[in-house]
Amino acid sequence: MLQLSVSPQASALLLTVRSVRPNGPTREGVAAPVEAAAAVVETVWRVPYWVVLLSLWALFVVPSISLHAVVYEEQTVIGLARGALEDGHWLAPHLYGARFVERPVLMSWIIALLSWPFGAIHVPIARVPTVFSALAGAMLILRLVGRTESTAAGFYAAVCFLTAPVLLPKIVVAEPDLMLAVMLFGAFVLWWEGASAGKVSIGRWSAVGLILAVAGLIKGPQPLAYFFIGVFAFLVLARRWNEVVGLAFAGVIASVPLGVWYLAVYQTGDVGEWISHSRIGSPRALGDQVWNSLDFLVRVALGMLPATVLPPLLVRRDREDSIGRLWLALLLYATCCTAILLFWPGARARYAMPALPALASLTGILFARMRLKHPLPFRISDTLIAVLIGYQLILGWLVTPNFPGLFAQARTVGDRIASVMRADPAPLYPLRDALDLSPLIYVPGPVRAITFAELADVQLPAWAIVTPKQVAELQARRPDLEAEVRLLMPEYQDARLVYVFFL
Repeated sequence: MLQLSVSPQASALLLTVRSVRPNGPTREGVAAPVEAAAAVVETVWRVPYWVVLLSLWALFVVPSISLHAVVYEEQTVIGLARGALEDGHWLAPHLYGARFVERPVLMSWIIALLSWPFGAIHVPIARVPTVFSALAGAMLILRLVGRTESTAAGFYAAVCFLTAPVLLPKIVVAEPDLMLAVMLFGAFVLWWEGASAGKVSIGRWSAVGLILAVAGLIKGPQPLAYFFIGVFAFLVLARRWNEVVGLAFAGVIASVPLGVWYLAVYQTGDVGEWISHSRIGSPRALGDQVWNSLDFLVRVALGMLPATVLPPLLVRRDREDSIGRLWLALLLYATCCTAILLFWPGARARYAMPALPALASLTGILFARMRLKHPLPFRISDTLIAVLIGYQLILGWLVTPNFPGLFAQARTVGDRIASVMRADPAPLYPLRDALDLSPLIYVPGPVRAITFAELADVQLPAWAIVTPKQVAELQARRPDLEAEVRLLMPEYQDARLVYVFFL
């Protein structure tokens, strides 16, 4: 019989195996009844929590990292990486030939570097920064809460992080939000380790600033507000005015590489694009804004379960039961900027991803201090964790391998396009905003996204992805061209892959 023993104070999971053995034969040579003469032998294995956490992470990642086709914003992230690797657009990113400088794209640069030895970008390699960011985030939480409370509490917090519904679909997706959240939280942990000791040295502030500089290169300066606003609010409430100077110093360090990049890529008209990207100066109608705020709030609350179940317990905290100032720092870090996003025009729930590690860490502190006093919320949280783990394991190990067609449409279409093009190699020109770019990830270059007006002027022969109406318009504009339909793609509004050449 296998038993699992967990306690809030334990330093490792206890796996106990009990075997029941009879004492021996009776005079008649028959074994004595087990109930009357059993000897219980126990063997106990102490499994470190980090090993269990690593195993859970691996079960979540494999086999989805290779079986899932490109989804969500991966088409943009990997497309930008192709622009760097295939076309040399490292400083000023390009997406299939179109300039893309709304923000720096560190994840795409990393993907291009990882892919450089292979000469092409493979989707599992592109997902390496994301999957290891998830592991790093879990280990950071384990370290922070484990040192403050107990290893068991840190483990509980890390599991809350890994099982959050906002993270599970993205754990193998090459998007920058998770990587950004972990980098920002790494800066928070580094700062807190100094702040909890009573002093943050200039060297530590410098290191924090460097981490924030890297985080800023992932998705621009706006998400850095999670760190700066949250930490500033804590310093004000704690009356640590002398540390505000250190915070400003870290901000200066973080702003240097960001400022250099924006100056290096700047062209006339870019400021308007940057303002539009930040959704500054684009007010919405009151009804639309109220609806967007409610939608944002619900999605964040549900997406960060089970970590959003336990923080309300803070209002029931006994006055004499001090759980340290870390809880306040985590709460401010998670909520201050999220509250701003609640009213920000067009804010999406994934923008609040940096709050997740802090909320998960807060659940670990509550686990250590309040589990026995208020067991019901923890039962709810435990149930949610079990359901979410079961869901992810069933999806990853049973559904995805046995029903690959449900998760591989982009790869299937891309492979069909590449197979047809192989007979007549030539550049591929998809039309901008006319087709999902996901299948193009699986098509070897060169690929250039253009407008329909530009299609008639490209160097021939060439391949193009157009609609039936556009095929007729092209031939009407240029009677000297022939557009031969080679592949029908009903998955994408009946688009056609055509081979364009001179008559």
